Amino acid sequence: MKDLTIVVPLYNKVKYVEQSLASIKGSIHEIDWECIVVDDGSTDGSTEVAKKFCNENHDRFTYLQCLRNHGPFPSYARNIGIRMADSEFLTFFDADDLICDGYLDRGVKFMKENPDYCHYSEAFYNVDYEENCGSYFEYCEFHPFTGVNDIDFPSILKFGGGIY
Repeated sequence: MKDLTIVVPLYNKVKYVEQSLASIKGSIHEIDWECIVVDDGSTDGSTEVAKKFCNENHDRFTYLQCLRNHGPFPSYARNIGIRMADSEFLTFFDADDLICDGYLDRGVKFMKENPDYCHYSEAFYNVDYEENCGSYFEYCEFHPFTGVNDIDFPSILKFGGGIY
């Protein structure tokens, strides 16, 4: 079993997906991980780009393709990725995001050292969002939660998910 599964729902992000997947690959150094890309029926060329990247990095990346789109939200693709995950921890990552170096290493280390916590997240902000319509995760601080009652759901949305 791996330390972490990263589930990436994908729908029509041809402009960003390769750089996004490369940022995942280049940012993890200390943990055993897998990345599952679930393409929810892309029609803009994302399929070819993601499939090529995953095939070239098949030791860490798995590509799954839905034959049609299942709506405007990533929940269907995320649920497929969750079912395929084989790891102790799980996180979600959008196909138009970039991640800072070591974020996932720090998160998994924290979760292993603090088994009473159920969530780890680092605050981030968008850099050049207007220009590239993507997000770049910048480390600010971490936000551990000890249980569902401690989770402030608007904060989770603000902090962009985390490691569960």
